[in-house]
Amino acid sequence: MKIAVRIVLGLIALLIIAAVALYVVLLTFDRDELKQIAEQQVEAATGRKLTIDGPLDFRISLHPALVIEDAAFANAPWGSRPEMAKIKKFELELAIMPLFSGDIDINRIVLVEPQILLETNREGKGNWELAALEQPATEPSSFRLSRVSAITIENATVTYRDGTTGETSVFTLDEMTGSAPSATSLSLKAKGKAAATPFQIDADLEQENGLYRIDDADITYGNTRLEGKGSLTTGGPRPRIAVEFKSPLIDLSPYAAASGEDSGKDGNGTAAPPADQGPYVFTTDPLPLGMLKSVDVDASIAAETVRLSDKVAVRDAKLALTLHDGDLVLEHLAGASMGGTLEATGRLNASRDPAMLSADLKVSDLDYGKVLETMDVTSDVKGKIDFSLNLQGSGNSPRAIASTLGGTTQFVATDGVITNKLLAVVGTGLDKVLGPLLGSNDQTRLNCAVSHFDVSGGVANSRVFVVDSDVFTVAGEGSIDLRDESLKLLFDTRTRQTALASLAVPFRVEGTLKNPKAYPDPMGTAMAATRAAKTFGKLFGGKSGSGGDTGGGLMGKIGGFFGKLTGKQPETETQPLESSGDACAAALARIGR
Repeated sequence: MKIAVRIVLGLIALLIIAAVALYVVLLTFDRDELKQIAEQQVEAATGRKLTIDGPLDFRISLHPALVIEDAAFANAPWGSRPEMAKIKKFELELAIMPLFSGDIDINRIVLVEPQILLETNREGKGNWELAALEQPATEPSSFRLSRVSAITIENATVTYRDGTTGETSVFTLDEMTGSAPSATSLSLKAKGKAAATPFQIDADLEQENGLYRIDDADITYGNTRLEGKGSLTTGGPRPRIAVEFKSPLIDLSPYAAASGEDSGKDGNGTAAPPADQGPYVFTTDPLPLGMLKSVDVDASIAAETVRLSDKVAVRDAKLALTLHDGDLVLEHLAGASMGGTLEATGRLNASRDPAMLSADLKVSDLDYGKVLETMDVTSDVKGKIDFSLNLQGSGNSPRAIASTLGGTTQFVATDGVITNKLLAVVGTGLDKVLGPLLGSNDQTRLNCAVSHFDVSGGVANSRVFVVDSDVFTVAGEGSIDLRDESLKLLFDTRTRQTALASLAVPFRVEGTLKNPKAYPDPMGTAMAATRAAKTFGKLFGGKSGSGGDTGGGLMGKIGGFFGKLTGKQPETETQPLESSGDACAAALARIGR
């Protein structure tokens, strides 16, 4: 027993003697020689030079510490500056006792003014791609990182420069504090600026077997604040991102303002002519469908307010979508803005070739007066509109999808106000065709505007189109061929003011979606009258043919263009309407409302 005690005491004594000897050696070791050794080892491992211009110091105790000042790591030979990374001060303090059991227990890590430049050359190669020398195979280290009690980063700057586009982004970190309770977890608080926009982060992060989680996140970026959780999974066939956030405010107005500024200016900041997109609204440019197959997403976001611009905001916004193997499904989109509500679902399935698209949108009670006021068009218009569409198509470009669309579109506006400014917004040339019917009035009451198109094979055919006001009524028919974007629409007008009767003439809208043209057709044609008579007879319940009776409907009161409905031939002069009649009720009945 005594021999065992002596052996243990002897070993302890040897350890103390060894520790003291190591301490003495380190104290007397030349610091410059240590720097040279460190520089040589780093260059041998990475192929890049490490330079330490400041002092290298260390403290030997139960909590040994290493301090390095004014260090720089060389950039790639083609880089835009000599250094890829620079740091004012680096400090590392360990707990020595856990080392005896193989644990690396770090008391603190401090980085002061690190400056990191990440950049690519014209070929897309990154300066972080190191030409490291091959190292001989070694046995795995028996040491493992246990925890980091304190992490501090002060005044950090990360710059990213794209060598292909020349664009540069700067990320600054004023301060970050945190800790790593284990080798796979991190808690942090940080504040700084990204692209000159202030941000703050308070979150817990964990990593395990290819799963990266962020929990209890509280993220502020500019005026936007997000609270919730998210994850990134790298173990499957594609990375998978899942987020679940709520927000009091998501502010998108800076991006809308920046987009507006950039779109109207050239590289010198002066007004630039609009880019020529060709003769079509829907382009043949292929959609970036490959991106949909590169990642899977499950996202749920609810925001009390989404600010789209300084004048437009959406309240009670909700978004839920999934993306799995190229199949993007908008499960739910809802919100309220400008007195109205929006609900939408949709799907873009890029796992098929060609891709399949479907969209179902419903807007109710939207105050289009507020919309026009927001657009700085006019503040004199008032009224609400309901709008809906249900469309399906297929293709790998916007034009291909438009050419195959099927479904319906419909809008209904009631109890509003109409002005020349509103007509100018609704369609090119309509203010010139219909504006004179307003006479001396700056505005007139809009009883209703009803439109319904049935879409099949890329061709939209009008089931009903009626605009009825206290002064005039417009009824129309025709089609929009999305395959070549051509317009073939025919309208007739009638007025209730005798003095303006001669101005109420039929008109056509032709041309293309990109360049529509509205022009009067005073003579009309027998063919157009016959075709329109059939459409309007169905709409308003009239009966064509000699002696036919309209049953007191609107067509019984409109002569000229609709003469076939009443059994009368068109008169040489257009007669005024006697009253508003039941145009709105008939149009609404036609679409089942």
